[in-house]
Amino acid sequence: MLLKRFFDEAVVGQYAVAYKLTYALQFLPMAFVAALYPALSAAYARRDEQALVHTALGSWRFMAMLGFPLAAGLSGFAPRLVPFLYGHAFAPSAQVLAVLAWVLPLIFLDFPLGSYLNATHRATQKTIAMGATMITNIALNLVLVPRFGAMGAAWAAVGCFVVLLGVGVY
Repeated sequence: MLLKRFFDEAVVGQYAVAYKLTYALQFLPMAFVAALYPALSAAYARRDEQALVHTALGSWRFMAMLGFPLAAGLSGFAPRLVPFLYGHAFAPSAQVLAVLAWVLPLIFLDFPLGSYLNATHRATQKTIAMGATMITNIALNLVLVPRFGAMGAAWAAVGCFVVLLGVGVY
């Protein structure tokens, strides 16, 4: 909404292309968490702290090994990928994608963290993290979008997911 208010529809489209590409890849951690949550819940119910920690840390390692290379590849290949998928008219989206791709490792790490918090009856803490992220999102977008357009929105997204992950870890 802020992009449309301060810029034309072309800028909105540039952000939308990058957003859709990163959003489409979020199915990976979602599928993983569907299998992770029952394992974490079972370990917590058995009061098996060793299994709980082992499963949680293993999931983080796996998500990091998946998320960071995916973000690096998407960011690095963005100048070739965007024109290939969407045509040269959307080439400016590549810069946005190069930044926005870095939300992926943060999201990939946050999914198992959220699963851990829910499995250990700490959903309130996850909700607090999401509330802090929402406030950060609004503030960062209000500051960055009017000055930097789609790139500001991309950096705001990265900042928000840093907050989500940081508050969740805390």
